[in-house]
Amino acid sequence: MIICAGNTENYDFAKSVGVGNIQVAINLSKIILENKVKRLIFVGSMGLYTKENELFSIFEFDDANNIELSSLNNQSYTPLNSTISSKLNSNNFICKDFSLANKMYEKYSFIGENMEAFGFFSCAKYFNINAKAILIATNYCDENAHSTYLNNYKKANELLENYLENKGYL
Repeated sequence: MIICAGNTENYDFAKSVGVGNIQVAINLSKIILENKVKRLIFVGSMGLYTKENELFSIFEFDDANNIELSSLNNQSYTPLNSTISSKLNSNNFICKDFSLANKMYEKYSFIGENMEAFGFFSCAKYFNINAKAILIATNYCDENAHSTYLNNYKKANELLENYLENKGYL
């Protein structure tokens, strides 16, 4: 089953589950409980933490992290397991400070971020379902992150759909 967040990232071939980690975890749990889901693919966009990668690059991930920006300066801690297991970060706030984004890349080797991936993978793991996220870079995590995303998401959606067709996911 292919899912997406929704809003501007809607696809005819994917079921929308909501924006942010919490909406995804709740709505995806409902879908899993109502259907026999054997495999999950999450498709959507991501912001890049470094210019080592180009906009409209497509990445495939098997997991995501939930590391807050405040961790860079040792300003927070969590009792949750925060083992770094992926090159993708995911939390409910979008980074718009490129120097902080670069620090996330340098400290944790994160390529970038997506708002829903951690909730998606957490839910899939809970139900023991094989999962993958396929994301396209729409913006850099800088002061123009939102406007760049708005300018690029239509083209990104088309490129992502072509990628999925060419790779046999559709």
